[in-house]
Amino acid sequence: MLRYLIAATLLLPSTLPAQSPGKPLTRDDLEAFLDAIVPNELKHGDIAGAVVTVVKDGQVLLSKGYGWSDVAKRIPVFPDSTVFRIASISKTFNATAVMQLVEQGKLNLDADIQQYLDFQLPKKFPEPITLRHLLTHTAGFEESGKELKPAPGETSVELGLLMKEMSPHQIYHPGTVTAYSNYGADLAGYIVERVSGMPFETYIKQHITDPIGMMHSSFAEPLPPEIARLVSKEYALASDDSAKKFEVIQGEPSGNMSSTGMDMARFMITHLQLGRFDSVRILAESTSRYMSTTQFRTHPAVQGMAVGFFEESRDGHRMIGHGGDLSNFHSHMTLLLDDGVGFFISVNSAGKGGGLFGIRETVIDAFMHRYFPRTTPLEPALANALETSKKVVGPYQLSRRGETTLYKVAGLSIPIEVVANKDGTIEIPLLTGENGKPLRWYLIEPMVYRNEGGNMRLGFVTDSATGKVTRVGFLGGHELHKVGRLDSVKFNYWFIGICFTLMAATLMLWPVAGFIRRRYNKPVPDDGLSPRFRGLTRISVLVAFALVIGFALFFASALGQGGRNSSIDIYLRGFQLLGVLSILGTVACVLAFVVSLLRGSNGFSKLKYAGLAFAMVGFSWFILHWNILTRNLDF
Repeated sequence: MLRYLIAATLLLPSTLPAQSPGKPLTRDDLEAFLDAIVPNELKHGDIAGAVVTVVKDGQVLLSKGYGWSDVAKRIPVFPDSTVFRIASISKTFNATAVMQLVEQGKLNLDADIQQYLDFQLPKKFPEPITLRHLLTHTAGFEESGKELKPAPGETSVELGLLMKEMSPHQIYHPGTVTAYSNYGADLAGYIVERVSGMPFETYIKQHITDPIGMMHSSFAEPLPPEIARLVSKEYALASDDSAKKFEVIQGEPSGNMSSTGMDMARFMITHLQLGRFDSVRILAESTSRYMSTTQFRTHPAVQGMAVGFFEESRDGHRMIGHGGDLSNFHSHMTLLLDDGVGFFISVNSAGKGGGLFGIRETVIDAFMHRYFPRTTPLEPALANALETSKKVVGPYQLSRRGETTLYKVAGLSIPIEVVANKDGTIEIPLLTGENGKPLRWYLIEPMVYRNEGGNMRLGFVTDSATGKVTRVGFLGGHELHKVGRLDSVKFNYWFIGICFTLMAATLMLWPVAGFIRRRYNKPVPDDGLSPRFRGLTRISVLVAFALVIGFALFFASALGQGGRNSSIDIYLRGFQLLGVLSILGTVACVLAFVVSLLRGSNGFSKLKYAGLAFAMVGFSWFILHWNILTRNLDF
């Protein structure tokens, strides 16, 4: 699932923007435009249903449902009563709640959050962690795989318990790296809960959703009955009309909000009108303005983080917004602050191929091209691009990653590499456009690239002492960090593949050699080893392969159960025991090679044990380097 979550944040459009003045944004034109594009995208992506809402100048311009909220019963999507799961867009409500309490003097954005907590937050670095860090994903936390898993029961995990049991390690100094963190957002929500003296979902209801009339929205899980009956069914594919089980997630503030298209219109209008909806004000105008200001950028030329919102840019327009993804629900909200326009889209199916996240990008891009096209030319590519591109190529990893836990190995599922083309453009093969081909990036200023459409940039940051590239400003909440060969996904795939091949060859040679000796009445080659020692090397290889199988089964089990399930932890310790035995087996294989080299007379046997020793040492390095034998139970 993580790979798809990352793809959601990295997928970018490749279409060139229009250059002519936009069409007038009217209800009639907008409805005709959406009716022409959304149903086709639903069909193309095999998606059951969607809702699209557009607001302008404090009014709902259009909110319309498409497709089905229940495929089997043929119940359509209604914009005012079909409830969608908006996932991480919830973080903007969380940030709004924090800023309400900041405005009241009950919270301080730059104070050490420890004063607001009832437990000691583990810290690696001396700098304090602040609410500003939490709301901009710069607290320095590593990713926690357990927190990404569904909750183990029918209700979300109690927030305080989750915060205390799942506090991840810091791997960056606070305020220096943007690394998307659900835990950080949940921690901010827990502070809201503690300072306000009421459960988080109750605070949101009393101070945000009820005051502005969002009557069909809630953070609570299970949802209130009057809202639960309105929730759209969720699907992997529309063509498979078997609805999936309601995905109860851990942590309310980071992703539990459920809402309708019309309710989201009210929330967008409130922020576009600087904290006011009709006669109701939930934020001071100055506070609302502050929420949209830049708080952190990895590179000054690349969009970063506002307060709880991502900075966005399409066709030369600065916007703020946020996306949200569960297994099947996928949403995006974007606000064009200078134009008084807000756009919200949500779908109830994972879809297939480009439909998974493509419908959001396609519809929003088409909307912008039609009504807010680029009015200035794209920045031209520089002439010395090839020289610069050679400096930035190489393997990278996401800032949002595990580093001290078993979750580190999940990084091997995301192969990020920057490659240079002969014309000086660069590509990241993982990032593809609508045509399925890697997007091309063009150098427009020293160490800054834009994509073909000009909506996104890569800003490469260099070390002041060595001048070498260390990281890349990419999107708010995410950076790419350059890594050495030992952390390169490509190197690790090749390396562990060679090790497995040598180990498998050893196992296959065992029965084959025995058959040949019996068939031709040949003696056992003089390898210098006793039968028991020889057998021990084979058992060591079998244990290593058992570890690989156990590891795969562990992650299959972990993905299908709640993260706080003790049986998973027991399983983890069980297959880690195989890892310890594998390490001991490596020692035996190395000794076997030494004994064969010194005492044996058969050259092939010496070569065989040399290959086996290399493979087992390499395998042991792999499981140690990627934290498969980590002492803690976090992942």
